[in-house]
Amino acid sequence: MNADLHCSIASPDPFPIVHQRLATILLLCSTFMPAGCGRRLQRHDYHAPMMGTEFRLVIYSGRRAAADAAAAAAFAEADRLNSIFSDYDQKSEIRRLGAVSSDRAPTPWIPISDDLCVVLEFAQRLSVTSQGAFDVTIGPLAELWRRARRLSELPDEARLEDARSRVGFRRLELDARAQAVRLLAPNMKLDFGAIAKGYAADRMLRVLEDRGCSCSLVVCGGETRAGRPPPERRGWRIKVETPHAPAPFHLEIKHAALSSSGDTYQFVEVDGIRYSHIVDPRTADALTRAQGVTVLAADGLTADALATALCVLSIEAGRELVAAFPGVQARWALVHDGRVQVESTSGFPRETRAD
Repeated sequence: MNADLHCSIASPDPFPIVHQRLATILLLCSTFMPAGCGRRLQRHDYHAPMMGTEFRLVIYSGRRAAADAAAAAAFAEADRLNSIFSDYDQKSEIRRLGAVSSDRAPTPWIPISDDLCVVLEFAQRLSVTSQGAFDVTIGPLAELWRRARRLSELPDEARLEDARSRVGFRRLELDARAQAVRLLAPNMKLDFGAIAKGYAADRMLRVLEDRGCSCSLVVCGGETRAGRPPPERRGWRIKVETPHAPAPFHLEIKHAALSSSGDTYQFVEVDGIRYSHIVDPRTADALTRAQGVTVLAADGLTADALATALCVLSIEAGRELVAAFPGVQARWALVHDGRVQVESTSGFPRETRAD
């Protein structure tokens, strides 16, 4: 899960207004700014807890009622997607898939939703391209290492071996045309923590644009999805903190997505070794290399998933992976012998120091 990207947008002092439909959503600020056509747009910020983190919307609209309705629809879309991709909600679609896998393997072909099919199709393609560095079947291993962080102890080898037998993208078969999937090993568990929020950001922005709010920004925890820039601005000015990098920086983006991944907040230290929350699906081990990655892509689905895959891979292998996705750029911060090595792809945007 990529929760290390911090997005901050300069705004006036906030004043809270409780949304009449979603009581958890707060309208935090509004300022009038002119649009290119001479119409004055009003800025609104909305917050809501979603998918185990905080989601934020920034919407410019000529009418507050229109912005309120668009925000409510976008959060409703996120809630719908959570009912598909949540690994905590026992009624979610992926949990129901796992329940079928626990009864028998291989499972019969199981019909899946449009959204799950779209995300799985991309995930499987990335698994092949990254040679297994990204894998949504990682659920059993992710569960073990969550327990390790909670108890501050490493998983025992017997548990790891059992989890290994239930993980592997080749143990999942997807028929995208029939929109169906089957699981080939018993007790498989899918985990979309490294891709679902990016997809949610894409879908939420689409909802806002369909409601006439194309000048919007969506922040889903560590995933940022930018639409048309604010009035009289070339882009959205985003403060980015790549894990382990020496200092934050600003990027100006529009019609794009940003994602960062690393172990800044989620890790466990055992016997002097720091184990990340990111697990290498190929080895079943949590990462011990201190490396953070920021990815810029055209969409959140790509940015979110690639940020995790690039943390698993070396910088050299990561550059090869990025090259397989036209338009994607990446920035790495690797700690080696106490020193930070920062590298980026040649097309990564020019950075400006954060204040």
